[in-house]
This record gives sequence, structure tokens and C-alpha cells, in this order.
Amino acid sequence: MSNEYSDFSMIDLFRIELENNISVLSDGLLALEKDTEEKEWLEKLMRSSHSIKGAARIVQLDPVVNLAHKMEDYFVNLQEGKLRFNTTQIDKLFEAIDSLKNLSEISVKEIETWVKDNSDEFERLTSLLDTLEESDDEVVPEVENEKIVNPENNTDFDKQVKSEENKKVVEAEDRASVVRVTAENLDSLMGLAGEFFVEVGYLEPYSKSLLHLKKQHDDLSRIINKINESLDVKLIDINIKNYYYELRNKQSEINQSFIDRINEFESFAMKLPSLSDQLSREVVKIRMRPFNDGVHAFSRMMRDLAKKLGKNIMFVISGKSTEVDRDILEKLEAPLNHILRNSVDHGIESPDERKALNKPQDGLVEINAYHKSGMLIVQVSDDGRGVDYSSLRDKIIKKNLATADVAQTLNDSELLEFMFLPGFSTTNKVSEISGRGVGLDVVQNMVYEVGGVVRVSSETGKGTTMTMQLPLTLSVIRTLLVDISGEPYAFPISRIDHCFVINTNEINIVEGRQYFNYDNKNIGLVDASQVLGFKSQSSESNSVYVILIGDSFTKYGLVVDSLIGEKDIVVQRLDKRLGKVKNISAASTMADGSPLLIVDVEDLMRSIENILLEKRLRSIDKVDRQFKHKIKSILVVDDSITVREMERKILENYGYHVDSAVNGVDGWNAVRTGSYDLVVTDIDMPRMNGFELTTHIKNDQRLMALPVIIVSYKDSEADRLKGLDAGANYYLTKSNFFNDKLVNSVIDLIGEP
Repeated sequence: MSNEYSDFSMIDLFRIELENNISVLSDGLLALEKDTEEKEWLEKLMRSSHSIKGAARIVQLDPVVNLAHKMEDYFVNLQEGKLRFNTTQIDKLFEAIDSLKNLSEISVKEIETWVKDNSDEFERLTSLLDTLEESDDEVVPEVENEKIVNPENNTDFDKQVKSEENKKVVEAEDRASVVRVTAENLDSLMGLAGEFFVEVGYLEPYSKSLLHLKKQHDDLSRIINKINESLDVKLIDINIKNYYYELRNKQSEINQSFIDRINEFESFAMKLPSLSDQLSREVVKIRMRPFNDGVHAFSRMMRDLAKKLGKNIMFVISGKSTEVDRDILEKLEAPLNHILRNSVDHGIESPDERKALNKPQDGLVEINAYHKSGMLIVQVSDDGRGVDYSSLRDKIIKKNLATADVAQTLNDSELLEFMFLPGFSTTNKVSEISGRGVGLDVVQNMVYEVGGVVRVSSETGKGTTMTMQLPLTLSVIRTLLVDISGEPYAFPISRIDHCFVINTNEINIVEGRQYFNYDNKNIGLVDASQVLGFKSQSSESNSVYVILIGDSFTKYGLVVDSLIGEKDIVVQRLDKRLGKVKNISAASTMADGSPLLIVDVEDLMRSIENILLEKRLRSIDKVDRQFKHKIKSILVVDDSITVREMERKILENYGYHVDSAVNGVDGWNAVRTGSYDLVVTDIDMPRMNGFELTTHIKNDQRLMALPVIIVSYKDSEADRLKGLDAGANYYLTKSNFFNDKLVNSVIDLIGEP
């Protein structure tokens, strides 16, 4: 018998079982609402409610037992034909499921207390389910287009295929044996697999040393044979002769033993790399989860949104069994949530609008996940109204993001890129569902963070498609290994635009800065050794190795000593106690066991810009250098790269010197070790939020006079008061990017640059 749950308490096991069965209940009700003929779901629904009842009885949670019992009775009545589905019944059942879901999210230690405190609510829901009986409500009709309608195809066959596909996914999930493993255990296992891979790498040089030893033994044998040829056996003493024959026999035995051991070792050494590679792949597979695990809850969300907005939505999830790295799957939740809400609220038209446009009454929203060319592709598409490019162009001009003349020259793809700016929204209506201009910003930040790309395409009146191209896993990445000052460094391939070998006569120097021309653009050249703090290596070569890094706005050529080659490496996270290591994101190991650092390209870009700024300031004359010390310095703290870059560019364009930090702890360390005239900080950040950072600054005797501006998406009076109470001098919303409020606030606090 498996003892995989032996370390769990009964309450632990109850919570695990509750989570699993809630998922089945939600999926089953949604399936039945779309098609009341999905009879196989009734058995699953009845069994899940029965399992919850039994598990709750074991841990003596009587209110849960009573509620689950009523749900079980209802599904039994449906099976026996005593009841029919209708909208009122489904809404009541979902209300009960929501209560169970809230229970599953309570910590194990608080479950019993929480159930007691909410016993009245469970009693109300139990009584509510007592009223589940056949009513005069209209029976929920079958959804005729639970698929993409294509008049050239047999729609019944399409529906049957989709139903069979969903059935297979559910059956596969039911058969799967589930073992709960912590993220730390998985990371540790991945690290051990990487170490094993490194140790296997030692076999090849060891094999070579054995062959070298065998060669030395062969040389010894040849010397013995020459001695034999040189001696007159008749003149040798009988004892010496016996010793000599014994020597030759022993030499022959050792030689044969050498041959046997080397053959065995080579056979062993040939198998181990394959086993090591297989082990690494299997460990990576452990981190993989079906795509459906991260998106199945969206079906319920889409149902509720459609009902709230009075729209008919046909929501389809394709590629449910596609394997996705657990870290990427978790990161996908927020971006997909924003995209789907925008699709329902602003993309899909109302039933009357769709009828007037000769569109199907049900709007289609589809998520599709699949693997292609070693990448994970996630697409979200809808057949709604699409993007009004004329309106989008007007918004860009209105927000002063481009002049009218420039905006008229932009094509559709270039216009769509503006939608990824923070605070940018294509709608004038802001609701609790969408319209706050944060959706695509969240999407872009997440995709960039994992080393992917995102594209949006839209056809006015026909719909919009968002495509995210992501790595299959974050545990193993493809990198370019380079040599910098005699040390190997790894650059993620996804962060590199191009590699060059440039002749020195192609490099131009303007105002003390080096440039080369690529794609009709001047690209600044920077020595990687200098950026990483090493002494530059002198070279008399007529060419240099350059890797091109950057984003759509800024690119730099990084000069390295040599290109080692491409390699898939196992990522090993740095110890949290080290904090944020400048210019480095993680580590790995080379084949010989030596450490290999993985470069944080985003951080490296900031270091390059700081170096270039210092060079520019050092190049001016004495008067200007005296003025340099008067330039106001600002620290921008925000975990969003887009927001950081926008704030930095706005303030630098106005003349301020700007540094940036990626979270509150990074910002606090920068403030304590640097010298700044002002801090601009976000609120919601990992490790230390903006309120805490502001409090730390104001409680420090040396820093308490340092002005702080909080810039946040949150526009509530409560947050504003909380920020000011913490000591902030200004509280601005991120919509102020598009007017002069931010710059005016800075000038008011610290003056002109």
C-alpha cells in the first residue's frame, strides 16, 4: 500500500480531497449547463459530493456533511429522472460550491473554527438546496454551438469529438496517481540531477587516464620483451629465470585485466550520460502539469461574467493536456484573467449587436495551448468587435505618446504596441471588470520575465488574438556561453538578438563612445568586462566578438572575449540570503563542475546605461563637471519593468539622473548605500511593499528628510491616506504618466534638475 500521505493529518487529507472534488463539481455543472445530455457527468457529480460527505464525516464537520448530502441527493434525483436542470438550480448549486471552495482555502489549523463560525451559512445553503425541485423555469437548452461553427462541417460530429476529447481528459485525470511534493523538494531534486550530470562528465577524462595507463603498461611490456631478446637464457641463473617467467606471466595477466576493465568501464561510461540525460528529463517532467490545471477555473469565471453582462459566451479551452511548467502555469493566471475579462467586457458584443452584424448570437472566446518548435504557445482569441485602429490612433495622440503626423505613419502592428504601455486603455469606460489599462501591461511583464514574447493581432469587426510564446520550462534553459575576462557566463538565448564578429575598422567613436552600424542603426558598444567590474583584457586582434541585447526601444552591443557555444543548462536558484546579486539572475555548472553564472540581461542593461551616463558626464568640461554634482538624483522603485522604464525615461528626458530598483528590499538597500534626492515607489511589490519602504525611510535618522512619491494603480482614498500616513510627500496614480503631474510633483519637492 502506498504511504505517500502518511505524513498528513486527517484534516490535511480532507482538504486535499475537498480541493480535488470541487474541481470535478464545477466542471461537471458547467458541462451539464451547456449540454443536459452529458449523462456521464452525473455519476461523477454524485460520486464527488458523496466523497465530500464521507470525508467531512470522518473529520466531524457536520455542517459540511449535511450540505454535501443534499447535493448528493439532488444528483441522484437527476440520475433517476425525478428532476430536470434549470438555471435557478445551477445558480444555487454554484453558491454551495463557492462556500466549499472558501473552506478549501482556509489553513488546516483554522478549518474547524471556520466551519463553526460559518455554521449558519452552511445551514442556509443546506435549506436552499432543499428547494431544488422541478420548477416552471425554462429548461436550459442545449448549446448548439459548443464549438467553432463551420457550415461546411458536420456540427454534430464536431460536438461529439469535443465531448469525447473532454471525456478522455477527465478519465486520464481520474486514473492519475497524485503525489504532493513541495516546490522546494522539486528544486532540490533538480539540483541533484544537475550535480549528477556534472559528475558523469568526469567519466570521460577518467577513461582517458585509464587508456594512458594502459599505454604505459604496453610500453613496459615492450621493454620486458626487449630484455628477453637481449638475454642469453642459458647463462641466466635458474632462480632468475623463474622470476623472469613469473614476471612475464604476471605482465600478461595484468594486460588482459586492463583490457577487460577498460571495456567494462567504457560500457558503463556510455550508459551513464544517457541515464543522466533521462533523469534530467524525468525531473523536468515532474515539474510539468497539464494546462487544464491552471485554466479550468476560468470556465466558471466566464459563465458568471457573461451572465452579469447579459452576453452569450461560448468559452472553449483547447490543448487541456498540453504539459506546462508549474512556475509558468502559475504566472499565466493573472495575464489570462485580464485578457479574458477584456474579451468578455469589451471584445464580445451584446446579443442585439451581434444579431445586427449577422454574427452568431453566442460570442466565441477560446484559449489554445500547444507546443511548437520547442516553445509553449498560448493563444487567446475572440470573435468580437476587434480593435478600432482609428480610435486607437486618436488615443495615442491624445495621451501625447506620438504627434499627429507620426501617428498617421504608424501601421496596425505598430499601433497595437502602444496597448502594452501601463495605464493605456482602448476604452473610455472603466468598470470593476476591466478598462483600467493594466491588463496588457501585466501580460507583457509576465512574458518578458520568463523570456518569452507576446504579440497581438486584431481585425476590426472580426476579433482579436493574443499570442504568447513561452519557454517549455524555467528549469532548463537554452543559453549562449561566452568568455568574459577568463570566466564563463551564460546569456539566455531568448534575451539575445544577434551575435557578430566585427572588424575594428567598422567601429566608430563619437564623443568618446563607440558605435557600430547594424540594420541602418547606430548601436552603442560596451565592454562586458567593464560592466561586470573586471579589468578589460587587452587584445591586438583586428576583430571583436559582440552580442546584441536590449528591447524594442534600446539596444547595446556587448563586447566579450569569445563565444564558447550554445548549451542547455539546469538553472539553480541563488540562495535567498545573498539577496539580489547585481547583473546575475541564477547559476549552473559547467561539465567539469566549475560554477557558471547566468546573466540577468535586464539588470545588465541598467548597468550599461549607468556606465554610459557616467562616461557622458566625465567627458564634459570642468564647469560642466562642477555642475554635474548638482544634478538631482532619483531612485525609481517598481517591480514592473515597463513602469520602471517609463518613469526613468520621463525623468531622464527632463534632465534628472535616475537609478532603479526591482522591489522594496532592493530599493531599501539602494537608498542606504547611495545618495538620492528623491524616491519614487510603487505600492504592491514582492519582499517589501511601498508603504513599508516609505516607513523604513522616514524612521531612519539619516534618511527621514528624503522626499518620497508613491505612484500606484490604486486610486482609493484608503490607500492614499495610508501612503501619506507612512510619510509619503505625494500619492499619485499611474494615469499621471500621461500628463505633467509626476514631473511637476518632482520639481515641487526637489526643484529643477
